[in-house]
This record gives sequence, C-alpha cells and structure tokens, in this order.
Amino acid sequence: MEYSIEIIKRDKYKLSNWVGGTTTEMVIYPENSKYLEKNFKWRISSATVDSDVSDFTNLPGISRELMVIEGSTTLEHENHYSVHLKPFDKDSFKGEWTTKSYGSVVDFNLMTTEGCTGNINSLVIESEKQFKLSSKANNTHCKNQIKYYYSPQEEFFMVVNNQNYLVNKKELFCIIISEKDDSYDVYILNSTLKDIRIIETTVYY
Repeated sequence: MEYSIEIIKRDKYKLSNWVGGTTTEMVIYPENSKYLEKNFKWRISSATVDSDVSDFTNLPGISRELMVIEGSTTLEHENHYSVHLKPFDKDSFKGEWTTKSYGSVVDFNLMTTEGCTGNINSLVIESEKQFKLSSKANNTHCKNQIKYYYSPQEEFFMVVNNQNYLVNKKELFCIIISEKDDSYDVYILNSTLKDIRIIETTVYY
C-alpha cells in the first residue's frame, strides 16, 4: 500500500478578499495553479460572508460543495432551487449557476473541475472516543483518492496504522492514497471532554 500524510498548517493558507467578505485558501492543486486563472483541479477554502446579501462569483466548469460552519444562510440558485443551510448543512451546485446568498456565515468550500470529483461530509466524534474511517475508495472511475480532515473548533488526533498525528484546530490533515483497492487502518481520536465536529473532504482523481 502506498500513502502519504501531510498536516497543512495555518501559516501556509492564503487569505484574500472577495466582494462579500474574505476567503482563506487552504489547498489548491496543482500547487502552482491560480484561482483567478481557473487552472486548478481542486481547491479547498473557508470563506466569510459578511454581507446580508451576496452574489456568488460566476465559475463556469467548476463543481462546488459548500458547508456552513457558523451562522445560517439561504442559497438561491436562479432557475434551479433555493435551500436554507444551518451549521454543518451542505449544498452541491454548479459554478456557472447564478447564485445569491442571504445571511452572514462562515463556510467551508470544495471546488473541483473536469477529471476529478469530490464531496464534503460532517462527522461527529463523541467525547473521549475514536471513530474508525472507511479506507476504501467508492469511485471506480478514478485511480487515486485524497482525503482531508478539518476541525473549526477543537484539536484532534488522526491515527493511521497505529501512528498518532496531532491536528490543531483549523489545520488540515491530508492523506493521499495511490492505490484505491488497498486498505489501511485510520481513526479519528477525540481526547477532549466534549463532542467535536470534523469536516471530511474527499477528492477522487
């Protein structure tokens, strides 16, 4: 089995402004790609929406998943549907849709382009418990998968093949699996005295 692990620290993130607030770019792949040039395969970010009403940037050819971390919002996708999102609710939509948001929030975003797919999920890890994660890819069209784990509020431990990795809050733990048919033992360990939320992001490519 082949895998590699990285903990992406907050000092590696890139902060920028958009018309509705600020965006913190955590990951962009390939690393030398530029969001403004739209030449990336995938991008993970967290954004603040400071305005009561905001228009989303038009992003043709980009698939989006958005999860609310703080606050609540209503997304209105013109000629498609509207959805109300509370903390850790998510929505999937196309970047070329005309989208307007109502409400101030902090959100977590995944963008993917042609040749890869992805999704975001929220996991609840109970106090002083460990949670076993699936190690199998479920996308048969892509050879490789990469998983990211993020907590907006608390530190946690990732345990991979009995090796412990401390991940501080708002850091991003990354594990790349190059052979989707192999398995490995991986857990999330919550050593705190309260339940925590972990955002799991998976990209298939």
